[in-house]
Amino acid sequence: MITTVSDLHLVEPGEILVCGGTTTEWTPAFGIITACVCDTGGSLTHAAIVSREYGIPCVVGTAIATQVGQDRRPGPGGRPGGHRPGARVSQEAVIDLDAIRGSDAGRVGPKMARLGQLAADGWRVPDGYAVTASALDGWLPAAARGELARLLAAPAPGHGELTGLAARARELVESKPLPSWLEEAVAGAHARLSARTGRDAGLRVAVRSSAVSEDGHAASFAGQYETYLGVSRRP
Repeated sequence: MITTVSDLHLVEPGEILVCGGTTTEWTPAFGIITACVCDTGGSLTHAAIVSREYGIPCVVGTAIATQVGQDRRPGPGGRPGGHRPGARVSQEAVIDLDAIRGSDAGRVGPKMARLGQLAADGWRVPDGYAVTASALDGWLPAAARGELARLLAAPAPGHGELTGLAARARELVESKPLPSWLEEAVAGAHARLSARTGRDAGLRVAVRSSAVSEDGHAASFAGQYETYLGVSRRP
């Protein structure tokens, strides 16, 4: 299992690539792997398209690939050449800013990835943390994901119908409670941020969505997600 493009050197010829999702930076790996399995994505995402070009099997949108895969990264939970189980998705559900790089856009969205890279390069940016796309995808039940896919695949209707489809999509997501492991992961990341800033209970943050495919050649969704300002504590 690989979670960032910087770990691609750990992939060996003939292996199956298990990851949250891929972008163009992952393309070289497709020349040596025998298959690809991703948490996120669909038939028109990078992993699916490149796999077809290389003639290898690809499974996308599993939501659980990185939960059951084996971690190829060295260190605790990793197994460079070994066979120990990889880290559970709850350990990768939320990532502190100092661990994020530009290559992580597929996991945390391009805005957060660029902030992480700027911080790593020595620029002063607001501290924070990100909830990964695979974590959010993993908790949504299969039936709800299927209904969302059906709504998104529907022929483009008029403005009034679009409003109704958007309301139904939002209802599908907001009606599902967050699992306890994700709540705990967010609470832990917020506690670490409070400690780093030294503000404790006085810490106020902004909550912003950074979609993994927000801006592209075919579509742009910038500015269409809600931002919450002045959030001071866990509900």
